[in-house]
Amino acid sequence: MVKRAENAGSKVLLGGERLFGPSELDGFDFSNGAFYPPTVITDVAIEDEIWKEEVFGPVVVVKQFSVSEFVAKILND
Repeated sequence: MVKRAENAGSKVLLGGERLFGPSELDGFDFSNGAFYPPTVITDVAIEDEIWKEEVFGPVVVVKQFSVSEFVAKILND
């Protein structure tokens, strides 16, 4: 979902790639599993999959807005 969001024009500010190699904390080899870092995405359209669907991972979508009518629309969506 993160890659599809990027392809649709969203920006990944942090994370976004599966972890490989040893952990800096304890040397655990991330290549032995499907480890994904905390990820922050911005510039997402409210019609995009990553906005509407639940992501099972440490992923957050951030959207800036200033009009209260828009807030009511997205909260009710």
